[in-house]
Formats: sequence, structure tokens, C-alpha cells
Amino acid sequence: MSQRLRIALVAPVWLPVPPRTYGGTETIVALLAQHYTDAGHDVALFASGDSVATGATLRSVTARGLIDHMAAREAENYEHYVGALAADAVARSGDFDVIHSHLGMAQVPTLSLASCPVVHTMHTPCDVDDHWIASRYPRVTLVALTCAQAVSLPGSVRVVSSGLDLDRYPLTTATKGHLAFLGRMGPGKNPGGAIDVAAACGRDIVLAGAAQNRDEQQYFRARIEPRIDGERVRYIGSVDHRAKVRLLGDAAAMLFPIVADEAFGLVMVEAMACGTPVVACRRASVAEVVDPGITGFYADDVDALPALVDDAIALDRTEIRRRAETRFSHAAMGDSYLTIFEELTS
Repeated sequence: MSQRLRIALVAPVWLPVPPRTYGGTETIVALLAQHYTDAGHDVALFASGDSVATGATLRSVTARGLIDHMAAREAENYEHYVGALAADAVARSGDFDVIHSHLGMAQVPTLSLASCPVVHTMHTPCDVDDHWIASRYPRVTLVALTCAQAVSLPGSVRVVSSGLDLDRYPLTTATKGHLAFLGRMGPGKNPGGAIDVAAACGRDIVLAGAAQNRDEQQYFRARIEPRIDGERVRYIGSVDHRAKVRLLGDAAAMLFPIVADEAFGLVMVEAMACGTPVVACRRASVAEVVDPGITGFYADDVDALPALVDDAIALDRTEIRRRAETRFSHAAMGDSYLTIFEELTS
């Protein structure tokens, strides 16, 4: 990078940056903030007020993440606050060389009014409304996390895979033999399907994650809670980083039986960083993240997953870790974004 850039990094305000437990987008934003500052750039982090802006200047419109404010009945509608944060970044855009947004596509019209280039990373699957936004505001440079996500959008869309600070995920070669599920306790992530797969394999399973809205809470009570027995099926709730690494490292394999599309699925990379193979349903990003026969296996439906578990467990965990290092480092992710910034600002 030949020039020192002034970068506005705009995060969602559901959770702090970095998140205390679950929060894939917030984890990525934290890694990028650190990478940009380590590379010598000036970074302003627009995020919730309880974020930790190591090396960056923190700017916020809320004292805490909106989930905490809503739990305390201090807020009801997320869009009011994220809209205010986007407007704040635009109002200050004359102070920056580039704005890097990680908000929802609904904020692109506001961000398009900035006086500097805007790069917008899409962390959710794209729907018809997103297509409309993408075609109407071509001035904003869109970045997809996978080719599957990019190909559905009009115009030229960049692709940058998500990455992790792999030093924070130690390789574990000795496992405890159980399977693991890590994610939201909702029907799209399908933890119920994970329990079914474990039962079909005759293996114990440990589930971690939380139900984050009313529909997911109803699903959890009806589909998951009655099956938790503390032995064959254990539930440990939300986990911090240390507990997450222990969960994934101890597991013989991680199940990812999603039945709804998502933009990436960072938990697959987290598992692979620990040397743990992934057994997944082939939806959206899965075929671009999992290397069959090297880091795991995937199939077209949940019913086909039990037959893949033993083969996945037999894979070389050291090679799984090595492949994660090759494909999904946070440094490669950050450098890819900096290359885009330099193109837009030169």
C-alpha cells in the first residue's frame, strides 16, 4: 500500500465490536480495524458505544449494542439507530478517503450520498430488494463473501472471503469423540437436524448458541429443548471465545446442516482452524468453503449427512488446519480490501 488512508469502518449496532459471544460480522469488523491500523492507516470505527476500538477512533450513536438496549426496553426498532449511524458516517465523509460499510443493504442509499468512495460488504443472502438497491446505486462498490452470492447481483461485484486470526484457534488433534453444533438456535441453522444426524450416527452432540428472536425462541422450546438430556444431547448456551475454541477443538466433527441460505458461514472456518472437519448441507457458500475429502464433506440434504460423519472424522486434522491457514487468514482478507481501497482512491 503506497498511501496512508483515512478509513471509516461502519459496523452494525446489534452487538459491540468485537462481540462478547456470537457475532460473525462484528468479529470480521474487529479484525479489519486491527489490520488497517497495523498497516498504518487512520481508522474511525462507527459502532456501538461498548465497542473496543483498538488503534481506531470510536464513534457511536448508542451507548451499548441494540440487543442490550432492547432487553432493557430502551429501544424497540433497530433501523432508527443503524440509520443514524450511517447518516453520521456520511456527514463526516469529507474527513475520510473511503467508507467501508458492513451494514444491511437498506443503508446503501444513505451511504451513496458520501463525498468519498464507499465499499459495502454484504453479510447476508441477497433478495429481490437487494437486487433493486444494487442496480439503483452503482456508485457504491459492493463486495460479496462468495461467488455464489456475487453471481446473483447485477453489475460488477468484488468477492473477498471472510478470514480469521487463526492464532486464536489452536489446533487440537486429540478429541473427545462427540459432535458439535455452533450457531443460532433457529430453523434456518437447523440445530434440530444436527441432533437427528448425531442420533443416526450413535454419537453424542454438544450444541452452543442462542435463540435471538421470538420465532427462534419458539423453535427452540418446541424442537430442541425437549431433546436435551444432558448426556447424548447437551446444550451449553452462548459461549465466549475460549469456550467456543474448546467446544470445536474437542469435537470429532462439526455439523452444519443449514436449510436456509446465508452469505458465508464463518463457523465452518472456525472449526477448520481447530482442525475439526465439517459435515454440512450444500447450501449457498458451503461448496466454496468446504474442500471435500480434505476439510470435510457436504451433501444435498440432511438425511445424507450421517453417512459422511465417520469419513469426515478420519480426515487429517493437521491438514484441515493447514488448509484453513492457506485460504482464510484475516491478513489476506484485509489486504484484499486495501487493494480495493487503493484502486478507488488513486
